[in-house]
Amino acid sequence: MLKELEEAANNLDTDLSKPSFGDADYIYGGDVTKWKKWAYSLMLRLGMRVTKVDPSMAETWVKKAIAGGVFTGNDDIAYLEHTDGTGTNYNQETYRYDGPEGTPRSAKGSGYGKIGETFVNILRDTRDPRSPFLITLWQGNADASALAEYSRHEVQKGLPHGYDANSIKALYPNWSEDTYREFSEPNLWYVGHPAAPTIFQHYSEDEYLLAEAALRGWANETPREHYEKGVRASMSVQYLYPGEFVIPASQTDDYLARLPYKAAGSFDEQMEQIHTQFYISNFPNAHESFANWRRVEYPRLTPTNYPGNETGGTIPRRLP
Repeated sequence: MLKELEEAANNLDTDLSKPSFGDADYIYGGDVTKWKKWAYSLMLRLGMRVTKVDPSMAETWVKKAIAGGVFTGNDDIAYLEHTDGTGTNYNQETYRYDGPEGTPRSAKGSGYGKIGETFVNILRDTRDPRSPFLITLWQGNADASALAEYSRHEVQKGLPHGYDANSIKALYPNWSEDTYREFSEPNLWYVGHPAAPTIFQHYSEDEYLLAEAALRGWANETPREHYEKGVRASMSVQYLYPGEFVIPASQTDDYLARLPYKAAGSFDEQMEQIHTQFYISNFPNAHESFANWRRVEYPRLTPTNYPGNETGGTIPRRLP
């Protein structure tokens, strides 16, 4: 895969006087320079993917990616635009959020697609400015005028992991179908909207991977500089989504001031801080978050040991 990426990147001709696919290119509108950046950004992702298996190989490819030129801003993000669900070009994943597989507005909170406790706690406990963009209680999804009230940090509640309708009664003795109403859902007005873009690779992901590369001595600038660029990118990408949600720069500044980068911390402490942000910033792309978690194991997750499970109470790393 890395060999193919290198060959592709080398063969992409950025001479703008030559013809391109133009508007038929739904990702970059025929901008070959951006395709070249994406090739090297994917190389950065895949190079980092092998750090545990072959650190020397990882370093070689990460340095190649950096030298080639990865994403430098949110304008470089590789994504596909969608319509609002009335046509055929709606977001197939987020469209299901308001359907029987998710948390349909018609269910008034009793839908099954709730947000897990781990993710909600991270957002709530750090008063993350992205939280109201990402999650809300069902009342906020049902009524736009109630969105601000029911998207406040202090009212968010994540569904505990690893329980079924019977075993969860150890935590909630009076558990019933109606208890689902108490837990947070994807915000259907913003990130969960059927017109939300499909993001293939965020600019913020590049910055978090560059922060790790700098921590390993493979990249320029400091881990802190790349980390902060990643956070700022993640908190200014909402313009790509429906709803006109804006996080003021002052809130981002305050967030970084309250959670300063642990430059004096151990390697593991810095990795945890970097990749917890990676985890947040990729929501709802669980596939990429899980792929990265299998390598770094951050954020720290508590395995469940559901009766009869196939993995002995450990988190699976691939399908059996």
